[in-house]
Parts: sequence; C-alpha cells; structure tokens
Amino acid sequence: MYWSDWGSHPKLERAWLDGTHREVLVNTSIQWPNGLALDYIERKVYWADAKLDKIEVCNLNGSGRRVVLDKEVPHIYGFGLIGKHLYWTDWQRRNLQKIHVDSSQNKDIIAELPAVMGLKVVDMNLKYGGNDCQKNNGNCSHLCLYTPVGVQCECPMGLELTKDNMTCVVPEAFLLFSRMKSIRRISIDTSNGDKPIPIPGIVDANAVDFHINHSKVFWTDLEAKKISRAFINGSQAEVVIDVDLIWPDGLAVDWVANNIYWTDSHLERIECSRLDGRYRKTLIWKGLNEPHSLALDPGKGYMYWTEWRDSAAILRANMDGTDMIILIQNHTLMARPRALVIDFFEDIIYWTEEHLNCISRARIDGTGLENVISSSLPHPNCLTQYKDFIYWGDQDDQTISRASKKNGGNRTRIEGNIGYIMDMKIFHNSRQIGWNECGDNNGGCSHLCLALPQEKYTCACPNHYTLDNKTKTSCISPQLFLLYSGEQRVRRQTMDHADNFDVFLPLNIQNKVRALEYDLTTDMIYWIDAYDDHANIYRSFPNGTQKEEIATSDDKEVLTAPLDIALDPYGKQLYWTDDISKNIKVTSLTTNVVGTLVSGELGNPTSIALDPKRGYMYWTNFTDKTASIEKARMSGGRDQDEQVYNKDVNNVELGPLVVDPDGEFLYFVEKKSQKFIRLSLKDLTEEKLDVRNLMEVRGLAVYGDYLYWVDTQSGKLNRVNKMTGQGEQLVQGGIKEPTDVLVVDKHSFD
Repeated sequence: MYWSDWGSHPKLERAWLDGTHREVLVNTSIQWPNGLALDYIERKVYWADAKLDKIEVCNLNGSGRRVVLDKEVPHIYGFGLIGKHLYWTDWQRRNLQKIHVDSSQNKDIIAELPAVMGLKVVDMNLKYGGNDCQKNNGNCSHLCLYTPVGVQCECPMGLELTKDNMTCVVPEAFLLFSRMKSIRRISIDTSNGDKPIPIPGIVDANAVDFHINHSKVFWTDLEAKKISRAFINGSQAEVVIDVDLIWPDGLAVDWVANNIYWTDSHLERIECSRLDGRYRKTLIWKGLNEPHSLALDPGKGYMYWTEWRDSAAILRANMDGTDMIILIQNHTLMARPRALVIDFFEDIIYWTEEHLNCISRARIDGTGLENVISSSLPHPNCLTQYKDFIYWGDQDDQTISRASKKNGGNRTRIEGNIGYIMDMKIFHNSRQIGWNECGDNNGGCSHLCLALPQEKYTCACPNHYTLDNKTKTSCISPQLFLLYSGEQRVRRQTMDHADNFDVFLPLNIQNKVRALEYDLTTDMIYWIDAYDDHANIYRSFPNGTQKEEIATSDDKEVLTAPLDIALDPYGKQLYWTDDISKNIKVTSLTTNVVGTLVSGELGNPTSIALDPKRGYMYWTNFTDKTASIEKARMSGGRDQDEQVYNKDVNNVELGPLVVDPDGEFLYFVEKKSQKFIRLSLKDLTEEKLDVRNLMEVRGLAVYGDYLYWVDTQSGKLNRVNKMTGQGEQLVQGGIKEPTDVLVVDKHSFD
C-alpha cells in the first residue's frame, strides 16, 4: 500500500498490506502531496503537489523520480490514472483536466465543474490480478492480508491470533498499557506483538485502567491535563475530566459503584467522580505528601496509594476518604514506591521501587514487607498481577516481563523494544472482583455511592453540595458561596460549608471571562467571554450543561460589545454596558429580546450595578471632562438627580462598583488614589476606606459585614470590614488574572 503524508515532514510512503516493512519513497522537494495514483503495468507511482503546483512520477521503490508537469496546475486535488492518461480536479479553476503521461503539451479540459472535489478513475477492462486471499480467505478466520511473502492472517481489535496463525479467538486475558502517545495491548499467551488501540488525540498518556463490564479503558493525559475514556476497540473516545487537573498521576476504576478515582500529585488531592465525570468530589486534600499510584479494593471498601515527596510511604483510607492511615513509611526497603497493585485473592499489595530497582510486597495491613525481585532490574516503573504471576514494564531496557509472584522465579520476557511504558493493567475479570451495596441501584444514592469497610457504604455529594440530613441519600446544592473568574475559568468557594476549598466549574469558556452574574431563580451563571474587540454573553448551569449565547458582537442586527453585566432576578432581566453604541442595553432572560434602555450622549458607560429592591441602576461614565457615576430607574427613566458622583476626569479614574443590599450605600474603586469609596445614596456623602496595597481591583462584592474584591496584579481575592476598611483577610490567592467576584446567597431570594 502507498500513501501521502501532509505532516510536518511531508513524504510518500509504502508498506506491506499488513502494515509491516514501512519505508519512505520521497521526502525531499515535496509539500502538499494531494493526489496519488499507481501504474500497475509500468510499476510506477504518480503524485500531485498542490503547493509546488506540479505532477511527478517515480518507480514503486522511489527511484527514477522525474517531473511530468509543472506549468499551469494551480491547485490539484483529486487525481487518477487510466492507461497513459492522468486525470485531476483543480480547486482553483474548478474543472476536470487530463494529460498524457509522456507529453506535457497536450493538456485537455474535460469539464467545468463549479463544486469539484475528489476524483476516482476506473478501467473496467483492466485485470488487476489476484492473490491467495481470494481462495477461502487464505484459510484465515477473519482478516486475510496479502504480503510479498504470502498470506498474513490478522484479527479485529479485541481478538488474538492463536498459535496456528490463522484462527482468531477472544483472549482469556491481555495486557493493557500506556505508552506516551498511545494506549496499546499485547497478548500474554502468544508472541504476536503489541497492537495500538486506535484512539485519537492522545498526547501524553500516563495512568491507565479499565471497566471490564463496560468494555472501556480510562487514562490520564499529563500534557493535555485530562482524564478520558473509550471503548476497548478505540471507539467513542471522550473526555471525562478536563478542569482543575495539573498532574493526574494515579487512576483507578471502582467497577462496583461505577466511579473513577484519581490522584493529582501537584495539587496533592485524591478525587472521584462518576464514570462520565459527573458529581466530582475531592475526598482528601489535607495531609497528603505528593500522592502518586492508586489502587482500589471495593470489596473491602479501601483505597491505597503511594507517596514520596518528603518521605516514601504507602497509605490507606476508606473509599470515602475517611480514616486515612500510614501502612508503611521510612522503611529501608522503600525509597520511591509506585505502580501499586492488589492481589485480591491473597490480600497482598505489590509495588515497584524505581530507586532501589526492585519489586516489593506486603500484606494489605502493611506488615510483612519484603522484596520479590531485588536489585536486579534496570528501572521497573509499572506493575500488574494476574493469577500466579506479576508483570512489569522497565523504562530503561524497554521490556515487558513476568515472574512468579511467590518468589520472583520463572522470569520470562513477554516483549522487547516496547518503548517507554507508563502504566499497565491485566484486562481480565479476576482483576475486578468483589461486591458491595453500591452495586445495587447505586446504593439508593442520588449522586455518589462510596464503599466502606465491613460491607458498608455511604452516600456522598459533589464538591460544595451537602447530604440531606433527612434522606441521607440526596444532595442539596450550595446555598452561600463566592464565584470568581480568572482567564478561562470560573471558580466557586463555599462560605457556609466545611469544604471551603475552591473548585473550578466546567463552563467551557472559549477566551477570557470579563464579568460574571448569577440568576438565583434558575441557578444559571452568566458571563462575558471577551477576545480582542469581540465580546459575547453566555449562560449555562454550573455543571456546564445547556450553554447558550445571549448576546454577541457578531450579531449584525444587535451589534454590541458588552463591558459589564448586571442581573435582576426579580424582573428576569440582564443589563449591560455596551462599548460600541455607548448605551446601556437590556435583554429578557426568557425571550432573549435585546433593547436599549439608556442612550444619548452618555459618554463611555463602563461598570454597572443594580439595586433591584429599590428599582435603580448605577453605572460609571467617562467623558472628555468628567468621570461620574450615573443613576437611572431600571426601566430606563431618569430623575433630576441623575448623577450621584462627578469629578474631573484628570483627577480620578473609576473602577468597578457595587450596591450594598443591606443599606443605602454604593461602593466603588478610585484607581488613582487606590482607595475604596463608600457613597451614601441618601445624602451622597463620601467616605474613603483606608485599605492598603490596592493595585488593580477588577471586581467588587458586598455581603454581610464584608467588602470582597479581586486584584488582577496580585492574583488575590481579599475582604475587609465594609464600614471601617480594617481587618483585611486573604480569602484565596494564586488566581491567574482575576477579573470579577460575586457573592451568591440563595436564602436572600426566599
């Protein structure tokens, strides 16, 4: 078979029909090899280069290269050969042409075809020949592939060739392993070599596991920072988790409750979710010391993992994250444990020691530590167990081997020259045994069912959700929390819950969040997604579902470029300041009809805030002479006292503003003096709050006794007492380019 490659190193290649004996025919002076045609009689291959605008030919082995035509062929796409004539489609001229292979002067235009694309030519009288695959399928049970040395029988994905080299069967078990850019499988009983599972988009596969009843493989990708899954034949690949991952080093499937667990050694967390990524929960985030390899025992309700940042250790916890204990630590036979695997039948844990170059084991309670294979392995880095054997991959000599799990004897090399293996599992139902109540209708739990020791279980909720004390099976959504944005992320942090860490919300933001809002009546998040001179308003639920575009700068009928947004949950209206029309616009949250509320010679309206209980809106406005805060009714009407703040534009620069829902005060930022100002809406008196180290405040929120803000320059979310400006506290740091902050209190709308 012959093919063209448009990649970073363009070329023509060929290989035997079984995929072996691959060789490059042409790799110089070639750019966009679109067309390819074989002359079976003259034993030549023709191709067209759409960038170099020429047609060339060479012998089937790559020798004898010459130019057939290099004039007036603007953009060849489809290409074919019949007899002595080449036929091609031209994208630029939109026609079908032909030429005699021995005369570049006799080019003919056959037809003008305005939408011409591909081309295939067929000579019904040409005898293409035959081979032994025509006779009883070459005696192959499934695929017959003919090669220059004869028939080669092959199997579809999921089957293996038996020792007769003709018959395909379902294997009892096979090795599943990750190798950087691919997930692969190899037989443990035959010598047929490893086969890639055809999964697209893998960049840096690391940990791998499977769900045998679902016939699916799961893996982590360190470069893409994702957890994905696909069927074992490579079909229906999909991303499961792609938010808030930095170094997902360990992965394990709970085949009873249908959950996945993973470690993130950089974030120092152990988390879980359903198999499809829903209901993500952080189980352990305190007291971890760079967790790596992870193994589950759902039948007993335990999970095990390795650590090695400050000290090498193997730890255990219940599968809900409780009762964490250290099983082994600072042992002379332990330096850098990884590739943890459980022998469910003998209650033994095995692992590799990268620094000590050995394979060790202990009982599941941590006692009886000993080496199975000691100091004779180059660099074992992955391990699994099946029946009486342990299997491991070695990153130095790039091999897969096995040995007796009892004493390390009977060592056998399964495969050599295998490349750098990251993780491996034996795909067999004996590797996924045991049962608990979570296997029966998810234990009756609405979200997560997590196994516990002694055949018990507990219902659990996603991050920031709370288990209902009455039912003990259902979850209550967070009632009081902060939302804040930074770059392409929106994060949530509860204010009334023990889980006070922040989580990223999977909102599928394309560019950069400029501003945030929240609808208390529907629990939908609104945001401005901004890039260059464009800005669109979107909304979706916090789990990322039902994403919808509300307003866009690409809409020719309603040309808009939103700068800031404010939401009225009572009137179900969304307001925004528009950088194109210099107006204030509004849209109904139910009909999405856009209208203009305040227009005219406003200047440049920027930040906007609402006081929906009193029916007013406020916005910052800039002209050549003044920097002001304007006021209008939320219907658009204006009173005589339409300005509540007015200064010389040369003396002040106004930032974000917010209305205090508990009192008649307006808070805003004056950037030049780097001060917060509290403005009384009764008598318009001003008071500066003496808050130090304000640099680039981008978002403001008021709740209870506190004023909250995010600072783009410092990357922090802070708060101070809203009356005194004292008692500054760091709420969250390390936010990359924060842009806005909200406090959401669902009780306030009751």
